[in-house]
Amino acid sequence: MRPLPYLSRAWLEQLLKSVYICGYMKKVLIVCACWLLALPLAAQKHKRTKAKPQAPKIVAPSVPLDSLERYYEVYNFDMVRRTLPSFERGAEPMRRKAELYTERMERAERMLEHTDLIPLIGKYKTDWLTLPSLLKTQSPNLARNLQIEIDEAGTILYTFDVKLGQLHFALHRNQAQKTLVRTDYPSGEKAVETEVSKLISTPEGDENFPVLLSDGIRLIFARRSDDGLGGYDLYLSRYSVDKNEFLEPSLMGLPFNSPANDFLLAYDDDENKTFLLSDRGCTKPGEVMLYVFEGLPQVLSEKTPAEGEQSNNLDKDELIRRALLREPAQPKTNDDN
Repeated sequence: MRPLPYLSRAWLEQLLKSVYICGYMKKVLIVCACWLLALPLAAQKHKRTKAKPQAPKIVAPSVPLDSLERYYEVYNFDMVRRTLPSFERGAEPMRRKAELYTERMERAERMLEHTDLIPLIGKYKTDWLTLPSLLKTQSPNLARNLQIEIDEAGTILYTFDVKLGQLHFALHRNQAQKTLVRTDYPSGEKAVETEVSKLISTPEGDENFPVLLSDGIRLIFARRSDDGLGGYDLYLSRYSVDKNEFLEPSLMGLPFNSPANDFLLAYDDDENKTFLLSDRGCTKPGEVMLYVFEGLPQVLSEKTPAEGEQSNNLDKDELIRRALLREPAQPKTNDDN
Protein backbone atom coordinates (compact mmCIF):
# COMPACT_ATOMS: atom_id res chain seq x y z
CA MET A 1 0.00 0.00 0.00
CA ARG A 2 1.54 3.31 -1.10
CA PRO A 3 1.25 6.45 1.12
CA LEU A 4 -1.30 9.00 -0.16
CA PRO A 5 0.65 11.99 -1.63
CA TYR A 6 -1.78 14.66 -0.41
CA LEU A 7 -1.90 13.48 3.19
CA SER A 8 1.11 15.34 4.52
CA ARG A 9 1.71 17.31 7.68
CA ALA A 10 2.03 20.64 5.79
CA TRP A 11 -1.20 20.04 3.90
CA LEU A 12 -2.99 19.22 7.14
CA GLU A 13 -1.77 22.41 8.85
CA GLN A 14 -2.81 24.52 5.88
CA LEU A 15 -6.25 22.91 5.91
CA LEU A 16 -6.76 23.62 9.58
CA LYS A 17 -5.75 27.30 9.16
CA SER A 18 -7.93 27.93 6.14
CA VAL A 19 -11.06 26.13 7.29
CA TYR A 20 -13.02 27.01 10.34
CA ILE A 21 -13.69 23.91 12.37
CA CYS A 22 -14.94 23.67 15.89
CA GLY A 23 -12.50 22.46 18.53
CA TYR A 24 -14.06 19.04 18.88
CA MET A 25 -14.11 18.36 15.14
CA LYS A 26 -10.52 19.57 14.84
CA LYS A 27 -9.39 16.88 17.28
CA VAL A 28 -11.31 14.19 15.42
CA LEU A 29 -9.82 15.27 12.12
CA ILE A 30 -6.27 15.20 13.54
CA VAL A 31 -6.74 11.67 14.89
CA CYS A 32 -8.13 10.41 11.56
CA ALA A 33 -5.31 12.03 9.60
CA CYS A 34 -2.65 10.50 11.85
CA TRP A 35 -4.31 7.10 11.48
CA LEU A 36 -4.28 7.43 7.67
CA LEU A 37 -0.62 8.45 7.72
CA ALA A 38 0.27 5.38 9.84
CA LEU A 39 -1.49 2.83 7.62
CA PRO A 40 1.21 2.65 4.88
CA LEU A 41 4.00 2.29 7.48
CA ALA A 42 2.17 -0.53 9.24
CA ALA A 43 1.54 -2.29 5.94
CA GLN A 44 5.20 -2.07 4.96
CA LYS A 45 6.35 -3.35 8.37
CA HIS A 46 3.95 -6.29 8.18
CA LYS A 47 5.26 -7.11 4.71
CA ARG A 48 8.86 -7.15 5.92
CA THR A 49 8.09 -9.39 8.92
CA LYS A 50 7.82 -13.04 7.91
CA ALA A 51 6.44 -15.69 10.17
CA LYS A 52 9.21 -17.85 11.60
CA PRO A 53 8.82 -21.60 11.00
CA GLN A 54 7.77 -23.36 14.15
CA ALA A 55 10.16 -25.93 15.58
CA PRO A 56 8.82 -29.49 15.64
CA LYS A 57 7.06 -30.22 18.87
CA ILE A 58 9.08 -32.50 21.11
CA VAL A 59 6.97 -34.88 23.11
CA ALA A 60 8.42 -36.76 26.06
CA PRO A 61 8.00 -40.54 25.68
CA SER A 62 4.90 -41.73 27.47
CA VAL A 63 6.49 -45.15 28.08
CA PRO A 64 9.72 -45.62 30.09
CA LEU A 65 12.75 -46.83 28.16
CA ASP A 66 13.15 -49.86 30.40
CA SER A 67 9.67 -51.02 29.35
CA LEU A 68 10.75 -51.00 25.71
CA GLU A 69 13.89 -52.93 26.62
CA ARG A 70 11.92 -55.54 28.60
CA TYR A 71 9.52 -56.14 25.71
CA TYR A 72 12.46 -56.56 23.34
CA GLU A 73 14.39 -58.87 25.67
CA VAL A 74 11.54 -61.41 25.69
CA TYR A 75 10.88 -61.00 21.93
CA ASN A 76 7.44 -59.45 22.43
CA PHE A 77 7.63 -57.75 19.05
CA ASP A 78 3.99 -56.61 19.05
CA MET A 79 4.49 -54.56 22.22
CA VAL A 80 7.79 -53.20 20.89
CA ARG A 81 5.96 -51.89 17.82
CA ARG A 82 3.29 -50.27 19.99
CA THR A 83 5.92 -48.63 22.18
CA LEU A 84 8.28 -47.33 19.50
CA PRO A 85 6.10 -44.39 18.25
CA SER A 86 6.32 -42.81 21.70
CA PHE A 87 10.12 -42.56 21.29
CA GLU A 88 10.02 -41.56 17.62
CA ARG A 89 8.27 -38.30 18.63
CA GLY A 90 10.81 -37.55 21.35
CA ALA A 91 14.11 -35.68 21.36
CA GLU A 92 16.97 -36.66 19.05
CA PRO A 93 18.58 -39.20 21.42
CA MET A 94 15.23 -40.94 21.84
CA ARG A 95 14.64 -41.01 18.08
CA ARG A 96 18.06 -42.60 17.54
CA LYS A 97 17.26 -45.14 20.23
CA ALA A 98 13.97 -45.94 18.46
CA GLU A 99 15.80 -46.47 15.15
CA LEU A 100 18.31 -48.80 16.81
CA TYR A 101 15.61 -50.90 18.48
CA THR A 102 13.64 -51.06 15.23
CA GLU A 103 16.66 -52.52 13.42
CA ARG A 104 17.39 -54.99 16.21
CA MET A 105 13.77 -56.08 16.48
CA GLU A 106 13.49 -56.74 12.75
CA ARG A 107 16.77 -58.68 12.84
CA ALA A 108 15.64 -60.81 15.79
CA GLU A 109 12.24 -61.41 14.20
CA ARG A 110 13.88 -62.83 11.08
CA MET A 111 16.15 -65.03 13.19
CA LEU A 112 13.28 -66.40 15.25
CA GLU A 113 11.92 -68.39 12.32
CA HIS A 114 15.26 -70.25 12.06
CA THR A 115 15.94 -70.85 15.75
CA ASP A 116 18.32 -73.76 16.29
CA LEU A 117 16.53 -76.61 18.09
CA ILE A 118 19.66 -78.03 19.72
CA PRO A 119 18.68 -79.72 23.01
CA LEU A 120 19.55 -77.80 26.19
CA ILE A 121 20.72 -80.27 28.84
CA GLY A 122 22.01 -78.00 31.58
CA LYS A 123 22.71 -74.45 32.76
CA TYR A 124 24.92 -73.20 35.58
CA LYS A 125 25.14 -69.73 37.08
CA THR A 126 28.71 -68.82 37.99
CA ASP A 127 31.14 -65.91 37.70
CA TRP A 128 34.32 -65.22 35.75
CA LEU A 129 36.63 -66.22 38.62
CA THR A 130 35.03 -69.63 39.24
CA LEU A 131 34.28 -70.36 35.58
CA PRO A 132 37.55 -72.27 34.95
CA SER A 133 36.77 -74.64 37.84
CA LEU A 134 33.25 -75.24 36.49
CA LEU A 135 34.60 -75.94 33.00
CA LYS A 136 36.94 -78.61 34.36
CA THR A 137 33.91 -80.60 35.50
CA GLN A 138 31.98 -80.08 32.27
CA SER A 139 34.68 -80.10 29.58
CA PRO A 140 38.31 -80.78 30.54
CA ASN A 141 39.38 -80.12 26.93
CA LEU A 142 37.84 -76.68 26.87
CA ALA A 143 39.19 -75.92 30.33
CA ARG A 144 42.73 -76.62 29.10
CA ASN A 145 42.34 -74.22 26.17
CA LEU A 146 40.78 -71.33 28.07
CA GLN A 147 42.79 -69.01 30.27
CA ILE A 148 40.82 -66.39 32.19
CA GLU A 149 42.27 -63.76 34.51
CA ILE A 150 40.98 -60.49 35.93
CA ASP A 151 43.39 -57.61 36.46
CA GLU A 152 43.28 -54.97 39.20
CA ALA A 153 41.02 -52.73 37.09
CA GLY A 154 38.47 -55.53 36.74
CA THR A 155 39.27 -56.17 33.06
CA ILE A 156 38.76 -59.75 31.90
CA LEU A 157 41.95 -61.08 30.30
CA TYR A 158 40.95 -63.96 28.05
CA THR A 159 43.21 -66.26 26.03
CA PHE A 160 42.38 -69.29 23.88
CA ASP A 161 45.40 -71.55 23.60
CA VAL A 162 45.66 -73.64 20.40
CA LYS A 163 47.89 -76.59 19.54
CA LEU A 164 47.47 -77.99 16.03
CA GLY A 165 50.24 -80.45 15.21
CA GLN A 166 53.51 -78.53 15.44
CA LEU A 167 51.69 -75.20 15.67
CA HIS A 168 51.30 -73.53 19.03
CA PHE A 169 49.63 -70.15 19.23
CA ALA A 170 47.16 -68.19 21.33
CA LEU A 171 44.18 -66.11 20.31
CA HIS A 172 43.36 -63.15 22.49
CA ARG A 173 42.43 -59.48 22.39
CA ASN A 174 44.64 -56.47 22.07
CA GLN A 175 43.25 -54.46 24.98
CA ALA A 176 44.36 -51.11 23.58
CA GLN A 177 42.90 -51.54 20.10
CA LYS A 178 40.05 -53.91 21.09
CA THR A 179 40.91 -56.22 18.20
CA LEU A 180 41.71 -59.94 17.96
CA VAL A 181 45.37 -60.91 17.65
CA ARG A 182 47.32 -64.14 17.35
CA THR A 183 50.51 -64.78 19.28
CA ASP A 184 52.69 -67.56 17.84
CA TYR A 185 55.23 -69.41 19.93
CA PRO A 186 57.86 -70.79 17.52
CA SER A 187 60.09 -73.43 19.07
CA GLY A 188 63.05 -71.74 20.67
CA GLU A 189 62.12 -68.31 19.25
CA LYS A 190 60.50 -65.15 20.54
CA ALA A 191 56.72 -64.96 20.48
CA VAL A 192 55.28 -63.06 17.49
CA GLU A 193 51.96 -61.19 17.63
CA THR A 194 49.92 -60.54 14.47
CA GLU A 195 46.40 -59.38 13.70
CA VAL A 196 43.97 -62.27 13.18
CA SER A 197 42.24 -60.70 10.16
CA LYS A 198 41.40 -57.23 8.92
CA LEU A 199 37.95 -58.54 8.01
CA ILE A 200 37.34 -59.44 11.65
CA SER A 201 39.01 -56.59 13.52
CA THR A 202 36.98 -53.54 12.55
CA PRO A 203 37.75 -50.01 13.84
CA GLU A 204 34.17 -49.45 14.94
CA GLY A 205 33.84 -52.91 16.51
CA ASP A 206 34.86 -54.39 19.84
CA GLU A 207 35.99 -58.02 19.43
CA ASN A 208 36.79 -60.50 22.18
CA PHE A 209 36.57 -64.15 23.39
CA PRO A 210 37.79 -66.02 20.27
CA VAL A 211 37.38 -69.80 20.03
CA LEU A 212 38.97 -71.83 17.24
CA LEU A 213 37.22 -75.14 16.57
CA SER A 214 39.22 -78.36 16.32
CA ASP A 215 39.28 -78.26 12.49
CA GLY A 216 41.40 -75.08 12.64
CA ILE A 217 39.08 -73.51 10.06
CA ARG A 218 36.10 -72.10 11.93
CA LEU A 219 36.52 -69.24 14.36
CA ILE A 220 33.78 -68.04 16.71
CA PHE A 221 34.19 -64.74 18.53
CA ALA A 222 32.14 -62.02 20.23
CA ARG A 223 31.69 -58.51 18.88
CA ARG A 224 29.94 -55.50 20.34
CA SER A 225 28.34 -53.31 17.66
CA ASP A 226 25.01 -51.91 16.45
CA ASP A 227 24.75 -54.68 13.83
CA GLY A 228 23.72 -57.38 16.29
CA LEU A 229 20.95 -57.93 18.81
CA GLY A 230 22.53 -56.02 21.69
CA GLY A 231 25.63 -56.21 23.86
CA TYR A 232 28.21 -58.76 22.73
CA ASP A 233 27.00 -60.95 19.85
CA LEU A 234 28.57 -64.14 18.50
CA TYR A 235 30.02 -64.23 14.97
CA LEU A 236 31.35 -67.09 12.86
CA SER A 237 34.24 -66.80 10.41
CA ARG A 238 36.00 -69.40 8.26
CA TYR A 239 39.63 -69.53 7.27
CA SER A 240 40.42 -69.36 3.56
CA VAL A 241 43.53 -71.31 2.55
CA ASP A 242 43.65 -69.53 -0.80
CA LYS A 243 43.52 -66.04 0.73
CA ASN A 244 45.47 -67.06 3.84
CA GLU A 245 43.08 -65.20 6.15
CA PHE A 246 39.74 -65.45 7.91
CA LEU A 247 36.81 -64.33 5.79
CA GLU A 248 34.06 -61.83 6.51
CA PRO A 249 32.23 -63.10 9.62
CA SER A 250 28.49 -63.69 9.82
CA LEU A 251 26.17 -63.04 12.76
CA MET A 252 25.05 -66.26 14.41
CA GLY A 253 21.37 -66.87 15.08
CA LEU A 254 19.11 -67.80 17.98
CA PRO A 255 19.37 -69.12 20.64
CA PHE A 256 23.12 -68.45 20.72
CA ASN A 257 22.65 -64.69 20.36
CA SER A 258 20.30 -62.53 22.39
CA PRO A 259 19.81 -58.91 23.53
CA ALA A 260 22.16 -59.71 26.46
CA ASN A 261 25.94 -60.22 26.31
CA ASP A 262 26.77 -63.53 24.64
CA PHE A 263 30.48 -64.02 25.15
CA LEU A 264 31.56 -67.46 24.02
CA LEU A 265 30.44 -70.52 22.05
CA ALA A 266 32.57 -73.66 21.93
CA TYR A 267 32.15 -77.29 20.95
CA ASP A 268 33.84 -80.26 22.64
CA ASP A 269 34.30 -83.11 20.14
CA ASP A 270 35.04 -85.72 22.79
CA GLU A 271 32.01 -84.88 24.92
CA ASN A 272 29.77 -84.05 21.92
CA LYS A 273 28.58 -80.97 23.78
CA THR A 274 28.26 -77.29 22.94
CA PHE A 275 28.91 -74.62 25.58
CA LEU A 276 27.46 -71.11 25.55
CA LEU A 277 28.60 -68.41 27.98
CA SER A 278 26.23 -65.47 28.42
CA ASP A 279 25.03 -63.01 31.05
CA ARG A 280 21.33 -63.39 30.19
CA GLY A 281 19.33 -63.84 33.36
CA CYS A 282 22.20 -62.50 35.50
CA THR A 283 21.69 -59.53 37.81
CA LYS A 284 25.00 -59.15 39.69
CA PRO A 285 28.23 -57.73 38.21
CA GLY A 286 30.57 -60.47 37.05
CA GLU A 287 27.86 -63.15 36.97
CA VAL A 288 27.65 -65.38 33.90
CA MET A 289 25.52 -68.34 32.85
CA LEU A 290 27.02 -71.44 31.29
CA TYR A 291 24.55 -73.25 29.02
CA VAL A 292 25.29 -76.85 27.97
CA PHE A 293 23.76 -78.33 24.80
CA GLU A 294 23.82 -81.85 23.46
CA GLY A 295 25.43 -82.19 20.05
CA LEU A 296 26.63 -79.68 17.47
CA PRO A 297 24.72 -76.52 16.49
CA GLN A 298 23.08 -76.70 13.08
CA VAL A 299 25.11 -73.71 11.86
CA LEU A 300 28.29 -75.71 12.50
CA SER A 301 26.95 -78.98 11.12
CA GLU A 302 26.89 -80.09 7.52
CA LYS A 303 23.86 -82.28 8.11
CA THR A 304 20.38 -81.19 7.07
CA PRO A 305 17.88 -81.30 9.96
CA ALA A 306 15.20 -83.97 9.78
CA GLU A 307 11.68 -82.90 8.93
CA GLY A 308 10.49 -83.22 12.52
CA GLU A 309 13.39 -81.15 13.83
CA GLN A 310 12.85 -78.06 11.69
CA SER A 311 11.93 -74.88 13.51
CA ASN A 312 9.24 -73.94 11.00
CA ASN A 313 7.14 -76.80 12.37
CA LEU A 314 6.77 -75.02 15.73
CA ASP A 315 4.41 -72.22 16.70
CA LYS A 316 5.69 -68.77 17.66
CA ASP A 317 5.39 -69.23 21.42
CA GLU A 318 7.45 -72.42 21.31
CA LEU A 319 10.10 -70.75 19.16
CA ILE A 320 10.34 -67.86 21.62
CA ARG A 321 10.68 -70.30 24.52
CA ARG A 322 13.55 -72.10 22.80
CA ALA A 323 15.18 -68.83 21.76
CA LEU A 324 15.07 -67.64 25.39
CA LEU A 325 16.47 -71.01 26.57
CA ARG A 326 13.58 -71.48 28.98
CA GLU A 327 12.39 -74.76 30.42
CA PRO A 328 9.21 -76.16 28.87
CA ALA A 329 6.01 -75.55 30.78
CA GLN A 330 5.03 -78.45 32.98
CA PRO A 331 1.61 -79.97 32.21
CA LYS A 332 -1.02 -79.35 34.85
CA THR A 333 -2.14 -82.27 36.99
CA ASN A 334 -5.18 -82.82 39.15
CA ASP A 335 -3.14 -81.78 42.20
CA ASP A 336 -2.69 -78.29 40.70
CA ASN A 337 -6.44 -77.66 40.67
